[in-house]
Order: sequence, then C-alpha cells, then structure tokens
Amino acid sequence: MKNAFRFLCIAALAGCTLMIVPSCSDDYDDSEIKERLDKVENRVTALEKWCSIINSEIASLKRLITALENKDYVTGVETLENGYKITFSKSGSITIQNGKDGGDGEDGKDGLDGYTPIIGVAKHTDGLYYWTTRAKDGKTNWLTDADGNMIRTTGNDGVDGSSGNNAPTPIMKTGIELGNDYIPDAVYLSVDSGESWKKVSGDRGEQGVQGPKGDSLFKNVDNSNDDYVIFTLQDGTPIEISKWFASSQEPVPTGIIILDYTTMPIVKGGQAQIKLRVNPSGFKVTKENIELDVWNSDTYFLDDKNNMSRASYVTPSDYYELVKIEPDKNTTNEELEGQWIATIQSKGVGNYRNLSELSLVVNYTDSKGDVQRISCPQSILVETVPTVEEGIAFSYSKVQTIYTTETNINPYMLFTNFNFYKNTEGEIWHYDMELIAEVKTELDENLLTADTESLYDKHYISFTPNMEASIWKELTEGKTKKASSSAKIKLIDFAGCCKELDLPIVYCPSNINLKLELSAKEVNKYQNTSESYFINIGNELAEYGLVQDVISELTMPAIQGFTEDDSLMEEYFPMAIEEMGICTGKIFNPILGFYVYKEAIPGTRNYEPYDETLPTITIGITSIAQELVTPFSLVALNIKLYMEIIE
Repeated sequence: MKNAFRFLCIAALAGCTLMIVPSCSDDYDDSEIKERLDKVENRVTALEKWCSIINSEIASLKRLITALENKDYVTGVETLENGYKITFSKSGSITIQNGKDGGDGEDGKDGLDGYTPIIGVAKHTDGLYYWTTRAKDGKTNWLTDADGNMIRTTGNDGVDGSSGNNAPTPIMKTGIELGNDYIPDAVYLSVDSGESWKKVSGDRGEQGVQGPKGDSLFKNVDNSNDDYVIFTLQDGTPIEISKWFASSQEPVPTGIIILDYTTMPIVKGGQAQIKLRVNPSGFKVTKENIELDVWNSDTYFLDDKNNMSRASYVTPSDYYELVKIEPDKNTTNEELEGQWIATIQSKGVGNYRNLSELSLVVNYTDSKGDVQRISCPQSILVETVPTVEEGIAFSYSKVQTIYTTETNINPYMLFTNFNFYKNTEGEIWHYDMELIAEVKTELDENLLTADTESLYDKHYISFTPNMEASIWKELTEGKTKKASSSAKIKLIDFAGCCKELDLPIVYCPSNINLKLELSAKEVNKYQNTSESYFINIGNELAEYGLVQDVISELTMPAIQGFTEDDSLMEEYFPMAIEEMGICTGKIFNPILGFYVYKEAIPGTRNYEPYDETLPTITIGITSIAQELVTPFSLVALNIKLYMEIIE
C-alpha cells in the first residue's frame, strides 16, 4: 500500500510539473519531489508505529482497569529498558512503556498533523470506568459511540481478569492502513471494533502545533509505596492498585478438616453433603477455591470396566463433582464461623456401583501469584449405588395353582432378584435390599392380601387370595378354568427412585382333567414305525393360563408322565408314552410323544366313567424359582389326560 501511495503521489506531483516544464526537456530535476515523497512516507511510517504502540497501550490500560474492578492486586513490578512489566495475582501480566513528551511539529507543510487526542479512562459517578479523550485545549471528555453513549472500559460479566471481552476497545489506525477513502498521513479512531472510523488527528497548517503527547498512554508508574502502585495517565488521571501486602488482609488457609467421616451412600445421579471446617475461620471458601480429590476409586459394573487410580496431587473423579459450597448453619439458621457444607453430585453413565475415597483441597494464590494447595489429611468414603430400577429384577410365574393341598392356599409370589456386579479384580457385589426405603402395593383388598415383610430377608412379596371372593370360589368349584386379578407394586429407594410393576395374578386349579379325542386313522400311521406320535396339549392348557413363562425367567425342571400300571395301559389302549418334551429354558411347550404298538380302534379309551381303577396318564408339573431360597412358584399341578380313539 505504501508503494501504491508513493506512486499516486509521484503521479500527482508529476502531473503538476508537466504543466510547467516541457516533456522534451533533458534538464528536468525531480529531486525535490522525491525528497517531499520521502518525508511523507517517513511520516506515515512513524504514524503507523505510533498507532501500533498506542493500541498496545490501550489494551494494557484495559487490562489494568479489569484488574482494578476484579479486586486483583499487584504481585510484582519489573523495570524494563523502555517501561515496566506489571504482574497481577489473577490477571497475568501487562507491559507498559515509559511516558515521553512529544515535541512540537515541524513546519506546516512537513510536520505531523497538528494534534491527536489523548486516550484515557476515568471513573464515572456510577463507580465504573469509561474511556475518555483529552482535546488540544486540555479538556477531558467522555469518549462516545455513534449514539452518543459513553463507552465502558470493561464488560459486564467477566471474572478474574477476563471481563471486558464484550466491551469495545478503541483502536487507532492511519489512513494508509484503511485504504484509498482515507487521508494517508492522518490518524483515525474506531470505538466499535472497526465498523466505523473517525479522523482524530489535526489538519496540517502553516506551523505545526504540538505533536502527539509521546508514545505511551502512561505518564508515570510509582512503585515507591509499600501498599499500592500508582499508575498516572498522560491526562493526569491516577489509578491506584493494591499490592499483595496490602490486599492480603484475607487470611491464608492453614488446614481443612472433614467433620463427619461416616460412609455416605448416594444413589446414582443423587447428591450428598460433606461438612468441613477450614482454618483460620476467616478464610472464605468458594466453589472456585476448593477442589474434590479422589484418593482411590473402585467401580463394579455389570460388565467389566477399567477403574481409576491416583495420578496426581489433585485427581479429579470420574464419578463425583463438587457442585456447591455454602456456609454451615445451626438450628436457628445462624452461620457457623469457619464451617462449610460441600455438596457433591454423583455422575457417570451405565449400571454400576462405585466406592471412592474422596478428600478436599483448598487453594489460594500466594504473594508471588502462584497457586498453593492445602489438602485434608483424611478421606471420606463415598458409595454410589445403582437405582432400584437398575439393581432389581422382578420375576414371577404367569400362573399359580390355587391350593398346595386340599386346604392350604398357595400364595402368588413376586420375586425380587438382585443384580450382581463385578470389578476388575473379579470381586462381586450385589444390590442390597436395605437400599429400598419403601414398598407400596395397590390391589383389590376384597380379592387379595399383600405381604411385604419377607422382601428384605427372603426377597419376595406374596399375595394371598381371599377365598370368600366369588372368583376364587368358582375356580375351586370347577365353574371356571382360571381366575385373575392384579396388583401394582412400587419399590422406592432412599433417593426416591422407583421401580414399578403391574403384576397380573392368574390362578388355575391344582388338578386339571383334559379329555382328548384322537383320530384312529392318524394314530395308525405310526403303528410299528420308529417314529413317535406327538400330541401337543398347549392349546388346552392355555385355557387354564398355562402358557410360555417368558416374564418369570423361572425354570420348570420336570414334567413327568406316569400311570399306575403301564402293562394294564397296553392291554386297554394302543399306545403308551415314549418320551416327554417339554420344557426348554423359559418355554413351556407341553408336547407328549407316544409309541403306537397296536392298531387303534375307534371307541377305545384309557378310562371308564365309573371305573377309577383303570390307569390314566397323569402329568405332574413343578416350577421353581432360580433362587433356591425362595418358595416354589408353581406347586404340584397334576394333569390327568383322558384319551379316546374316534374315527
């Protein structure tokens, strides 16, 4: 751009010359033009350098005011060759130049612009600092934006030296930096981050008046006082910032004590509070100057995961974070001097249990500006446990027999199976029923009675039918094949998390009689073959509620078929049970396999209506829960199978 500027100036001067001097002259001397161009270019270069320095000084002044408003303090003043390095406790450091008085400009045609306003700051009646300018007449005015509003030196929401980022900073530039629409050797000011520019340098005259007042916004730095440093601006405004020695009225922490060392259980996602005391009592504890330190961490997952180990002076936890610190209070709501309550939050993703030793560390900034830490010599054991929804699994049979014997009512069982967790060392932990604080049931009390007392020691809730109710009477009297009701169960842990289930309660008779009609033609296909004749009685049993036991995850170890005398069966009936199907895992699939040893004749049957001595196929079913400590879920169901051969 400088070269372009120089070319334009040469062209302009040359154009004027051509009007006077013939183009064919060999005696033309352009040394004067070159000399004048060199002076202009040198002046522009000097202005650019000055603008760069002033912009840097403006930035330093802004950080100085930021430190002042944030109650920061000076920890060091280092004298440099051309200025000072100022170090703050929170805000880092700034460098400012020695103030230099500017001399008068040279003659009007060669001098710098007559006068450039001096940028400064001043405190307004609202207690905040705003940008100012000092005019040629020595009067200081507020620097304003396009709308006439005063411009804050710093922003509104920053902390610890970072405020002011949202406040515009004045910027100086020369016209040559801005482009052809600006006077090259003039100075321009922007107060809106470069959106618009205003010429602030004076016009050149016959005799240049005093030039810019030095190349620094600071006139003097006084470090002679033990308690504070005085920064004097070029317009005479003093800014006083305390030194560490003066601002260290705030006590330095010497120790931290945890007041309650009992193990704290937290349901995942919940909170716990740690009571602590910091010495001396006058030290103010905040969320910013206290850290959570994990000494040891042991995590149990449903699937193996890596656990943490101690890595540094302060090891952050993957499972806990400090969310709040507040003064401890007595019963009358008075603050207890020197005592605080730290609230920690359980965090982490997945179904897990974590056991951690946590401690607390208080930090502060010393006179050198270095962060120092005071650690608590003891740790507190914190345990995060799964929610009840994660830690408990329900299981139940889809059907229950009404009687264990002729008179003993068989209760309906809801089993609460706790989940098991393993750490990287292979150690096992299981969900503790004691973490359940409350059990709620909703049911028709005319039909059922609930018993929750056995939940904690035997891990089940039982429901017993009220045999005076008509639906149960009709079942026992053989008027219905099944009877149903329902119950709603809520398990609530100590954190208020809930596991709910709408439990269908279905009963069938303890003894079931099934009558099947078999086609002689179909049966005889299997006579004297190696194949079995299979009969599926699933549809018939479904009418009694006996279906696939998918929800319960219970095992059905035995479906046993028997007769009183197989030889008698062979005499009266053409086939005998060869194999029993029947239960694979959770699936209840009652298929019977028969060996056909002679021709099936229509009218043949394995029973007589009035002859109880004839052998009948009886199937006994017993279903038990996976946990052997729990009672049977389906007790002694006997199915008598009556079969008759038809055409």
